[in-house]
This record gives sequence, structure tokens and C-alpha cells, in this order.
Amino acid sequence: MEIRVGDKVSFLNQKGGGIVVKLKDKNIAIVMDDDGFETPYAIKQLVKVHQATVETVIHAQVPTYSLGQQEIALLFVPKDHNNLQACDLDLHLANTSGYNFYFELYQKETDKVLLFSAGQLNHGMTHFVKTIKREEIELYCRMRFQCIFNDTKKMEPLNPFATTIAIKASKFYKDTTYQFSGQVNNKALIFLVAQKEILAGLKQPDFELPLLNEDKEIIPEKVKSKPHDYGRVDIEIDLHIAELLEDFINVSAQQMLAIQMNVFRKELEKAIQLNYASVTFIHGIGKGVLKDAIQQELNNYKGIKHYPANFQRYGNGATKVEII
Repeated sequence: MEIRVGDKVSFLNQKGGGIVVKLKDKNIAIVMDDDGFETPYAIKQLVKVHQATVETVIHAQVPTYSLGQQEIALLFVPKDHNNLQACDLDLHLANTSGYNFYFELYQKETDKVLLFSAGQLNHGMTHFVKTIKREEIELYCRMRFQCIFNDTKKMEPLNPFATTIAIKASKFYKDTTYQFSGQVNNKALIFLVAQKEILAGLKQPDFELPLLNEDKEIIPEKVKSKPHDYGRVDIEIDLHIAELLEDFINVSAQQMLAIQMNVFRKELEKAIQLNYASVTFIHGIGKGVLKDAIQQELNNYKGIKHYPANFQRYGNGATKVEII
């Protein structure tokens, strides 16, 4: 089955899935997961679970006639300029934001939304969405627009953007509401989805990636655990990588495991040295790599007992170590 931009997919050999935002070549697709992260996957490892409601119509995207304003806009262009109040309208989406993005447009009804257009739209392009019959105008007075910025060049990172569009139906029947638009070089009813000020507010704060050197010990920024005292206490250490590093986007799986095992060893040694009663390591389930590595390490220690932690509380995702 052919994979296209906008398709919702699941992974063949692992849990999870996402939306295809770009086809890198005939073998590799860029998939955006629910957290907004984009990762390349082999197309043969993807299973389509939902086809985009509307195909991306590449040939219907043309350069905008004006790049003066930094904005995203919806443009309702009358098909008959001598009969503005009764003719059908062509709906266009114009992008002069300075960024490329993957977008989705929904009709918004009382208790549900319906996807009617989706695709990739690059900076400086206008996308023809559809022709709207005059009798259907009210169906498009309330819409939802959302997009994820995905420039391939080096860019300032932006958060995803979503907004509800509300247009008074009466505006479609007034000649004075139709103004000349440089984006389509024609008269149009213009709705600004996002302007320069809104786009500036989407910028993520600056961050520094850690220097990753496999020959050098990587020290996590923070370990979250229950407070210790110097008595025979029971403690709990969460080894999920999100609890150990503030930012792990560019950290490989091998480096993540090294960080987790480093924390495990330090916390176990501390528990033994301070004569704690027990320490419970939360490692999760996943593919069992971290769990297996912990079990192998524990087999090398004397003066301890280890076994699965309370199932009702942790499921199969934790190991308890008793200090004898």
C-alpha cells in the first residue's frame, strides 16, 4: 500500500505511530509522533491506519503574488466578481509565514470536527483547498486550523499551532468585505489565521544539547527520587530517561541505557553504603533491555536480594532490591 504525506501510520515492529509529514525518498518517510518529534522510518516498516481525507494536491499550490507580510491566511475568492453576493467561492490557504508546515483543516460542528483538507505547504506558496457552493457557506464559518512547522533547513524551533476560526456568515454577502489580496492577486474575503506576533510567540526557548561522547561519562542533570535519611528506609528510584534528563531528543538508545545504568549503580551503591532497607528501581517494561541489564548487574552483588516489585503498584515495570 502506498504511503503518502498526511497518512496516519503505525510501526510494524514496535508500539506507536504518527503522521507522515515528508517522504525523504522512495524508501524513507519522516513520521511525526504524538509528542511532535519527527523521526525517519523505512517505509516498509510502516502500516497505514488512516489515509488522509483529502489528498495533497501539489499542482494546485502556486507561488503567492505578495511576500510582504509574515502571516498565514485563508482566502475566500469569488468565482464571479460581478455577483459577489451569490456566486460560489474558491477557498485558498496562503503561507507567507517564513516557515514550512504540515497543516490540517477541519469543519467544526457542535460535537465533532471533520477533516476536509491536509498537506504540506511551504513558505511563499498558496494552496487551493476547494470550491465552496454558496449554499454551503455556513458549514465553513467555523473551522479549526492546526499545523506543525517542519523546515528541513536550520530554523528556530516553533511549537505546534492550532486555532479555531469563526467568521460571521453575513460577511460573505457584503461587497465591502471583499478586498484585493496580493496572495491570490484578486479580490477575496481575507481571514488571518496567524500573524507575525502570533508566530513570534510560538518560538521555543533556547536550549543547549549535551556533548555526547561515548568515552566520557554522561551525568544526568537531575535524579528524581524520594527523600533519603540515614536509617533503615525504603527508597524508590525512577530510571525512565525523562526523569533523568531534561532533554533527550538527540540522545541515542545506547547512550540512554548507559545513563540509566550509571544512575542505577550509583543509587544502589549509596543504598548499600547507607544501609537502607531496600531500594525499588522503576525501569518500565518496553523491550526489557534495561530490566535485563539490571538483573545481570544484580547477580554480581553479594549481601542483597532482588525480586519483582509489588505487581499491583508497578506491574512488571520495577525490581526491588533488599539490603541484607
